[in-house]
Amino acid sequence: MVPMSAYLGTMAILPRPSSPRVAWRDAVSFMRQRRPHQIVFMALAIAIPLLVIGGFVNEFNRTPAWKEPEVMYVQQWTAERTRAEVAAQQKRDLPGELAERKRIADFQAERRAQFKRARDALRNVGIGS
Repeated sequence: MVPMSAYLGTMAILPRPSSPRVAWRDAVSFMRQRRPHQIVFMALAIAIPLLVIGGFVNEFNRTPAWKEPEVMYVQQWTAERTRAEVAAQQKRDLPGELAERKRIADFQAERRAQFKRARDALRNVGIGS
């Protein structure tokens, strides 16, 4: 095994002067040498990643609102059902199924109208094509 070089053992992790007060003064003197636009861009370069990380931390620390689980009831049918019984059950289920389809179609139409209004608003300000 080769021993470490003599200079590596005496190297300081932080350069001198390394007290917080002196480091702060050094940072302030460095900032005074910068132009104003460089300081603004440096602040943006620090702030944007902090905002993104803060958003992720906020999102993952939030507990979702509890909602009651949806219970699905399943009907069991015997294998000896006749076609007439099946047709009668389908007739009884048809109004509910049609109402659900209409509710979904109305929701989709309203959502399309919302997107159309958003598209038209963006076109009015010159963003859309």
